[in-house]
Amino acid sequence: METARLTEIWHDYLAAFNSHSMLALQEFYDRSCQIIVDGEIVANDRNGMMVNYADVWAKMKTTPVEALEIHPIEHGLSVLMRDRTEGEDGVVEYLFNDKGLHIAHIVNTKTAKKIPENA
Repeated sequence: METARLTEIWHDYLAAFNSHSMLALQEFYDRSCQIIVDGEIVANDRNGMMVNYADVWAKMKTTPVEALEIHPIEHGLSVLMRDRTEGEDGVVEYLFNDKGLHIAHIVNTKTAKKIPENA
């Protein structure tokens, strides 16, 4: 799938996440979508992912998660994101299938950096 189309899909996904829409979010995930954090699978499928969102949203500040940079990678996108709730900028790799559905979110917490004071 073209990078421009993946980027468009990803922005729609981020809007659904920031609007706290559980129904909209699940439409972006393949049934087998996984979350991998620091090399460990923390959610094995879409249902495993969905159960965490209520807790995540309860902790969020009013400022939404922001995309600072988006770069193409093999089978997806690498996104530098700003999460003011966590006070960090971090990279998440989003892998997609040929239908444009997410099949994996890969997070490396060791590369996250504190948000600069003036940001």
